[in-house]
Amino acid sequence: MAPQNRRLSSLTMKWRAALTDPLDEAMECFQQDLDIYPSMIAVPAWRDLQACLRELKKQPDFDRKLCIPDVTGFFSTILERVKAEMAVIQEDERLREETLAQESAKLIDLVTQF
Repeated sequence: MAPQNRRLSSLTMKWRAALTDPLDEAMECFQQDLDIYPSMIAVPAWRDLQACLRELKKQPDFDRKLCIPDVTGFFSTILERVKAEMAVIQEDERLREETLAQESAKLIDLVTQF
């Protein structure tokens, strides 16, 4: 039974590959780019990108291949925002750790005085 499942999976993969176009490939790459970020940042960014694509699809002259530069440009803007949000989070974490270390040092000093 396992070989049949592998065959079916292989057929499914071939079918998907035949139906995949450059826009699908670009969207897949964009999603992979966002996968390295926490979901609290990545999910809203992905939704923004999907909203942009939905708006583009409403245009009467929408073309899946010709829209790739527009979608890529919008994604670049989104990715810059995501990176900036991540930098803020990392800085907040660094400051929290620094404050915790200072407070711990003060506590240790108090304890050693007794």
